Amino acid sequence: MFSIQRFINEFNAQFWLLSRRHGVILVIFTLWIILKHFLFFQFEHYPADLFNKPEFFDSIADPSFIILLVSIFISLDVFSKLRSSVGGIHYLMTPANTSEKFASAWLYSTLFTFICFTLVYNLTHILCMVCGNMIYDFHAEIHFQSLEKIWYLFSGTMLIQSVYFLGSVYFKKNPVGKTTLILFVTCLIFGYLTVKFFEQQFKEFFSIMSVRLNSPNGFHNFSREWLPQDFKTIYNIIKVIYYTLPFVFWGGAYVALKNKEV
Repeated sequence: MFSIQRFINEFNAQFWLLSRRHGVILVIFTLWIILKHFLFFQFEHYPADLFNKPEFFDSIADPSFIILLVSIFISLDVFSKLRSSVGGIHYLMTPANTSEKFASAWLYSTLFTFICFTLVYNLTHILCMVCGNMIYDFHAEIHFQSLEKIWYLFSGTMLIQSVYFLGSVYFKKNPVGKTTLILFVTCLIFGYLTVKFFEQQFKEFFSIMSVRLNSPNGFHNFSREWLPQDFKTIYNIIKVIYYTLPFVFWGGAYVALKNKEV
């Protein structure tokens, strides 16, 4: 039976075990944001009207790639004990059942990590903008990271994290290499099949589109109404799969952990 107390104890143990190493990553991340803002204020020159656009400041020190890398590293790190014979036995025999171990590792490597890095990014970003305005006599508005940007980053991070989370449980040796290789091959195959599928199903549509887009102001006049209904249906299906896959991979990680414990 799932115990909240054992879950909290497991999460606390995991936090104190990994917090020093992950704290160093957080400090490096903060210094990188400060450096990017310093270089921006010191060397970059843009038209004044850009300074009042929130999306402009999202690109000064875009954290997307860094947070993706961090999520991969931490998702591999939370089950690092499983990859050693002595540590693996010790981890599997700790006083917490599979659900509690999985829930604590999942919470630490997903919501907890993402919230920490997003808060640090936004707070450091705001502080840098305030200091930059004062030191360099700028008059830029201060913007937090947009909610839309955070949502897209969160959904993408959870997808990548769930893949490596599964790999960290399933592969005992070199989980990052094996998971990356499988992910790369899968993307190649999926991409190839997708291109072939669209070529066969929407050949006439792409022919019409090429004519329209090659006409004067073709891209400016582009409308979603040009898209066929089947195209929209496929897009919605892909969108559902995109948001569903993390739960599938997390479920697979739970089953793999359960089998190891048995």
